[in-house]
Amino acid sequence: MQVVSGIPNNGCHAISGPGAYEWWYADVLSDNGEWGIVVILFRGMPMSPTYLKNPESMMAGCAVSIYHRGTRIAFSFSEQPLSQATYEEHRVDVAMKGARLHIAEDGVLHVHASVPCDADGRSVCVDLQTAPLDLVTAKPVEIDDVHAWVLAAPRLQARAAFTILEQDEAVCDVAFDAVLYHDHNLGKRAMHHDYRDWYWGRVHTDAATYVFLATPRSADSCAHVYEISPAGAVTPWSQVEIIYSEPTVTMMGLVCKKKITLRGRSGEGAMQQLECRNTTACEDGPFYQRYISEWLLNGTPCGQGMSEYMDVARMESAWIRPFLRLPLLSLSGHQK
Repeated sequence: MQVVSGIPNNGCHAISGPGAYEWWYADVLSDNGEWGIVVILFRGMPMSPTYLKNPESMMAGCAVSIYHRGTRIAFSFSEQPLSQATYEEHRVDVAMKGARLHIAEDGVLHVHASVPCDADGRSVCVDLQTAPLDLVTAKPVEIDDVHAWVLAAPRLQARAAFTILEQDEAVCDVAFDAVLYHDHNLGKRAMHHDYRDWYWGRVHTDAATYVFLATPRSADSCAHVYEISPAGAVTPWSQVEIIYSEPTVTMMGLVCKKKITLRGRSGEGAMQQLECRNTTACEDGPFYQRYISEWLLNGTPCGQGMSEYMDVARMESAWIRPFLRLPLLSLSGHQK
């Protein structure tokens, strides 16, 4: 996996072929952990039953989740024909029916989604707006690996707001200030061709943001830890060692590790240890769990964050698809 950072690498990439994918991800958690928001815009949806069944049929899509005290209270997973979406190559602008992620001329990153949650008149509207970015004009890095991870803007001050509606009437309306995390993943072929497991997590502290991505037991195995300063400088750890412990088995037979220990040498040369404790599963599926996680830095609690585990190999299994089909909506209004 190739890892690059910075907004110049955040535009759409020239990928095509069966199973190819690209997604733009943003999340926020309120300081007290009360509220959380995740928005993902796709080009090729690795989790879509349509795409898993026919990897030639690349679709556009959007996923939105709202969490309250570690419980998901609103969810939307919708798809639409790729021809109805636009993906800019030389600037950050991903747009489709009901959702858009873009950087305005003033440098503000906007993430907006107004999408149905089900076929019964429930919907959610999300708006995330960051402080202005420094729009550097550096040339994008050439992506020559099969898969890539773009640390586009992993630490940004933001204003977050969402509204949950039922029959067009607001039943929950919340706004808060938070630190926004934003990254971007892409691949030239289906994830399950090269990965078995996928672990990711991030935490914001006053001094830094820490984020990791690991793919053990995979042909394209990697173990990355990055430290991001308040000014946005991205520095990798070296000599990274990751220990997975406290395994648990879900009702659907997914084997998850509740504790991830990250050890390595920081950019300043000091040995560091992070613990990601996956205490609260806010999403629980047949091949995937997302957590509101508790983090420790060198043995001291340093905050709440988000993390995830994906058993990518399970995505090849036909029995998975009926479980994925249930929440998937087309934006024409009928359930898939």
